Amino acid sequence: MAYVSLEEFKQYRSITSSVDDALLDELLSNAQGYIESWCRRKFEASTDTTRYLEISRHAQGRTLRLDRDLCAITEVVNGDGTVLAASQYVPEPRNALVDGTPIYALTLRANAGVSWGSSDSDVAITGRWAYSIMPDSVIRQCTLLLASYLYEQRQNVKDLGRSFIADAGTLLVTSLPRDLFEFLSRRRRVL
Repeated sequence: MAYVSLEEFKQYRSITSSVDDALLDELLSNAQGYIESWCRRKFEASTDTTRYLEISRHAQGRTLRLDRDLCAITEVVNGDGTVLAASQYVPEPRNALVDGTPIYALTLRANAGVSWGSSDSDVAITGRWAYSIMPDSVIRQCTLLLASYLYEQRQNVKDLGRSFIADAGTLLVTSLPRDLFEFLSRRRRVL
């Protein structure tokens, strides 16, 4: 899915014609790709996917560090093949599933009676691997701002001091609107 639909963008820009619809779709996709690339995270997950994490690389004692944001957990299959009950582990931060903060680790409860398994096995986690299920208003606004900026640049093909985006997130020249980075810097994933 897109962070912003074509219809929403056209309403935002007061565009009534359908002449540029293909271009606008591409610009919205490029804006979303750039935001995800710069922030190092996805801001929506419409379906569950399963990721496999090597215990030897991601487990430290009872804590399994995730390599990406996780906003909803459907199932956790331990390294020994057993399905863990939600009561056997705690997401980190502990209030993540309540306040919408993405999960960055799972910690086994001391009384769970299980460990992550042998170091040569993987834990399979099925869920929504993104910052959130739906993008929030800040990300949606940034998508509108960036797509609008890109749309305006179509008239400035000789202005080589401006930036543009190709292939869903490749920044070729610098100088995007500063307010965009102020918004996005709060959402950028620190590695």
